[in-house]
Amino acid sequence: MTYGFLLVILLGAMGSNPSPVLPSQPPHHPLSTLTSREVGSWEARWAREAPHPHNLYFKNFFSAKPSERLYRRVLHTLRLLVKGLEGQPIGIQKVLNAYRHPAYNRRIGGDRHSYHIRGKAIDFLPSRSLSRVKPSVMERVGRSLNKQGLRVIWYPFASLYRGGVHVQIDHRALKYRRIFYRGRRDNGYYSSYRQAKYARPKHKRTKRKTHKH
Repeated sequence: MTYGFLLVILLGAMGSNPSPVLPSQPPHHPLSTLTSREVGSWEARWAREAPHPHNLYFKNFFSAKPSERLYRRVLHTLRLLVKGLEGQPIGIQKVLNAYRHPAYNRRIGGDRHSYHIRGKAIDFLPSRSLSRVKPSVMERVGRSLNKQGLRVIWYPFASLYRGGVHVQIDHRALKYRRIFYRGRRDNGYYSSYRQAKYARPKHKRTKRKTHKH
């Protein structure tokens, strides 16, 4: 009787104070070059200055120790992204990367002129699977991000479960439409969802070899 009464009290206390559920972020960057000392100083600053809950995942944004200028660029890009997604039906489920050290960028086959090297780009998985999101919704969210000066590249056909999103600072987005879609069957970028969906890979024409007799 006594044990049963104590069990009911314990279960009630556990139910009244549920533990907070945080976004599913990996514990650290897969190829991070940060030392424990560098993480201690930069991570503490990131925890104070970055918007919650992204301030808890420093290594998802930095693959190496950033300079002061790079740190401020990444922080500025994140703030623009968070502001552009306010009130939108698509949020951030998991941040994949932001600043890439040039050596790390080469290692993963990134573009040598990538905005990630400058700290002006962020890749993230959306909170909703893009395969279940209407193109009109992606257009609306893209417009909201354009107003913050961000170019948007949607990856609705990516092999990842939720697709992927890339944003980068592009001041032309304030005036011109800067929303693109990665093609389903090729590596091209298209200005409409329909073009990306039905794009066919371009085969290079090879000249026939003529044999001299």
